[in-house]
Amino acid sequence: MTPIHVARALLTRWGKWAMARGLGYPSISAHESLRIGSVFDLGDLPPDIYAVDIAVQKALPQHKLILVEHYTKTGTIREHAARLRLRKSTYFDRLELAETRLARELT
Repeated sequence: MTPIHVARALLTRWGKWAMARGLGYPSISAHESLRIGSVFDLGDLPPDIYAVDIAVQKALPQHKLILVEHYTKTGTIREHAARLRLRKSTYFDRLELAETRLARELT
């Protein structure tokens, strides 16, 4: 698998893990997140998911926003794009860029 495919698979696991825990990531303010770090209980976090969580935390704000929206929230692509006030084409462009950068961070 290519790095982007690996990153997408890990992001999918990360998002499912967050949703299963009912975390609503990121349900805390950006300031609080900076102060305390991850919203996950790190004792429960598998190492590969932890690496994704750290990479998402380090991502540019616009990348973090779209990764969290896409992988931790339910809905259609149209609904995701609408919540971010983007056209679908812009949503896909930004998602691909965020995933590509995250893949580089993970390798």
